[in-house]
Amino acid sequence: MMTYRINENVTQEVRMKMNRGLDLPGKIRIDKAVIYRFNSYPRKLPWKDGTGNYSDTCKFPDWIMIYDSEGNFGQCSCMSVSDLQDYFLPMILSDPEPRTILEWRELFYWRVRANGGYQSSRVGAMASIENMFLDILAKRANQPLHRFLGAEKDWCTIYKGGGSVLRTDEELVQQMLEVKAQGYRHTKIKIGLEDWRRDLRRLELLRKNLGDDFGIAVDANQAWDAEYAMQFVREAKNYNVAWFEEPIHAFDMREIEKFAHMMEDEGIDIDMAYGESACNSFVFYDYAEHGVKHLQPNYRMYTLAETFDVFKYARENGLRVTTGGYMQGCWLPAIMLKEDEPAEYHEPNTWHIENDFAIRSEIKDGKFYLPDIPGMPVLPNFEKLEKDGQLRSIEYLYRKK
Repeated sequence: MMTYRINENVTQEVRMKMNRGLDLPGKIRIDKAVIYRFNSYPRKLPWKDGTGNYSDTCKFPDWIMIYDSEGNFGQCSCMSVSDLQDYFLPMILSDPEPRTILEWRELFYWRVRANGGYQSSRVGAMASIENMFLDILAKRANQPLHRFLGAEKDWCTIYKGGGSVLRTDEELVQQMLEVKAQGYRHTKIKIGLEDWRRDLRRLELLRKNLGDDFGIAVDANQAWDAEYAMQFVREAKNYNVAWFEEPIHAFDMREIEKFAHMMEDEGIDIDMAYGESACNSFVFYDYAEHGVKHLQPNYRMYTLAETFDVFKYARENGLRVTTGGYMQGCWLPAIMLKEDEPAEYHEPNTWHIENDFAIRSEIKDGKFYLPDIPGMPVLPNFEKLEKDGQLRSIEYLYRKK
């Protein structure tokens, strides 16, 4: 019987190629981590999209700070603190060797494959770790993080998302008139709660009140199938829809492609937008092959390198690309977009954090401006958060001597 011997060098080369990350110089060893958790409090207005749960509370995002052996700190918001605390931080604080950012990703990437998968909450935790490592490297270089990564500008164009399905027609129109008055050129509203005719009526009202030159996108949050979505777009095509976001389940590629063919057969030119649910770039290539013409990678991607790959892929293939999230925490992908590639500022879900930063970026006239400071351009105002009763707990984790 013939036996085969694995060439370990080739195997490692292939694995590192698959594990796409930011290959930056500088080794990092972490000696301390601090986890800040915050309390919820009532929203100004309840929120709901076409498929999401009803929400009448909000909170400042839980925050992580890690410190290297030189005393530099990296920071980031985190949606999956338990994954960091129970899974990643013990590895980071017990590993004796300093590693480059790509070597750290190599350590994590293949373990996540077997313990949660590349669509799990651990992917978001990996993104948070990378952001904190990048913050440390930028501070060492005494550069703003976006400049450290090669950004050519200190601002990005944004559009203001909103339009909860819970708002009345009159409330929705008034909200979007205020958005336009604030200097924005685009907005996005939620659809899909009830009959599509309600959504069409609201779209018609907005177009009449906002004018023909104001961009209006619609987002169904995966509420429909191809046939039902077609009933809506047959009428919505008359109101210059900027794009149709997630009309169908985000991973039902056959139904997405079916809807794309149905629109093409009837000569309807409204771009489908997908990507907010995807955590790796492979899904985006599938989207494009199944008729999606607008790609939306965001902060859930487990490395910025994958996000930048999607930007490049979209531009090279004539596809539109945008991103989104809450801007004070998810600005980094957005700042790498071009002027005509706006990022979403989801005001209804982020208004509550804007005044809780000691250092923050400025939002003005439809643009997001970063301050000129080393590392991340944000710092929570922990004193204010504690005084306001929002701070729930602080936990310190250390490297064992």
